[in-house]
Amino acid sequence: MNSKSLFSILLSTYSVVISGVAPAQEIGKPTFEVDLDTRSRQPATSHNYSSLFQATVRTVLPITVDWRADFAYAHKYDENRFQKALIQYEKGNSTFQGGFVRMPFGIYDQQETYASGIIDYPLARGDYNLNSVDWSAPGVFGSTVMQSFQVEVGATSGRAVGIWNNVNRLNGASARVQRNWGQAILGASEWNGYYDPGYGSPRSVMQVSGVDVRYTLPHLLLRGEYIVGKIGRDYLHGAYLDAYYHLPKFQAWTVTGRLEGFRPTSTAGFAKQATLGVKYVATRNLTAAINWRTNNMSSAYHSIWTPDASRRGEWFAQMYYTKKL
Repeated sequence: MNSKSLFSILLSTYSVVISGVAPAQEIGKPTFEVDLDTRSRQPATSHNYSSLFQATVRTVLPITVDWRADFAYAHKYDENRFQKALIQYEKGNSTFQGGFVRMPFGIYDQQETYASGIIDYPLARGDYNLNSVDWSAPGVFGSTVMQSFQVEVGATSGRAVGIWNNVNRLNGASARVQRNWGQAILGASEWNGYYDPGYGSPRSVMQVSGVDVRYTLPHLLLRGEYIVGKIGRDYLHGAYLDAYYHLPKFQAWTVTGRLEGFRPTSTAGFAKQATLGVKYVATRNLTAAINWRTNNMSSAYHSIWTPDASRRGEWFAQMYYTKKL
């Protein structure tokens, strides 16, 4: 089933269900949001270039107090694809989703990435050929909160869309458990299944585990994750640590940084990368960020999304605009 067919089915379901809701029942209003992410890059060895990196339309359509339809459609890398298209039921501390859902793995929030001040994704979450641990795919998802514990589980099968707007066929199950301790959140994730990247490549077993942590103080946020596992016969492991410091006397400014390392296969070199940056909140709808990063990609491994920045480093700039209609 392709994304257009899935969207049509979900929208038809929404129309049928909403027509049967009693007028006296109070439900929320539909929300619409447009996000525009423009980026400029100054490589270490070539000319600067700028482009619209991603444009996303997000829609939430309430059906009843407990039910809603949720959609996100993105233009990225010259492709237009759904990142999310689902029906959600929420009752108390539990949530259930069906449709084109996100696979639970780690504490990372895709939408948070774009306006965080660190412009690019962590290597360990998505820098190995056509694979990653961030996927949206046909399936089901459920989560529940029990005091200081939260559990998320998901099962997916079919044509999946990744963080780079690339497409693989996936099937399998994933789960994440987290525990809150005061200002800290500790989590553990597991994904077991198969993926088929196409292009004549065989279907491969996917077994990946991860542990993550998030620690928050009044002006400081630390977030890190370690991922280990295998794709087919290749073993991978990597980690990253993000830091965000909100300047107390300059409310619009945040200083950011990331240290990370990643080895995507048993025979690859170990990639190391460091990023420093600042984020400026210009208005409620507009933020800007500048990052400088350095890495050893040229001597680490190939089939990557992250370009070589050499020891001299390279500059990234971002303008991120979001508007709720």
